[in-house]
This record gives sequence, structure tokens and C-alpha cells, in this order.
Amino acid sequence: MMKWEGTVQSIGPETFVAIIRDLDDNSAILERAEFELRAVSKDDAELLEVGAVFNLLIGHKDTPFVELKFRRLDWTAEEIKSLELTEDVDEFFA
Repeated sequence: MMKWEGTVQSIGPETFVAIIRDLDDNSAILERAEFELRAVSKDDAELLEVGAVFNLLIGHKDTPFVELKFRRLDWTAEEIKSLELTEDVDEFFA
């Protein structure tokens, strides 16, 4: 199985372009790849944006497969901005 990591560079009406790197070969050069939007799962569709990072797996079990999985963060930017910090650590963790 081949493992790649990609970063979305641009998004068009039917495709998106990413720069990908081979995770199994540190000496490999970065490559430009174009993917159809329909390759993105419904669960990951909202994560598709310029700058988004994803993993790409290419392999075969019984039949060949390609899997795109976008990286999820524990906190969204909006959640981080909405946090109000307190000077009283004991109160914060109470």
C-alpha cells in the first residue's frame, strides 16, 4: 500500500488540486495531483478547503482502491476564538 499526504491548493467546480508527498519515501519530490470532487466522502466534504491536509492511500486487497481521508482537528478555529481565558486557574478547572 502506498501512503501519501496532500495539501489542497485550489478547488474548482469538479476537481481540486493538491501537492502530495510520498510518506514512505522521504527523498521523493513533491508532486501536483488533481482529484475529482466526487472522490471526497460525504463525511469529509465540509473539510475540503484550500490548505486542508489529507491522507491518500492507494493499494489493493481483492480489488484496487484509493482512499482520501481529510485530517480533523480537535478544535475548530471558531471554537478556539470563542474561548474566554481566566486568570484564576482553579476556577477554570473547577
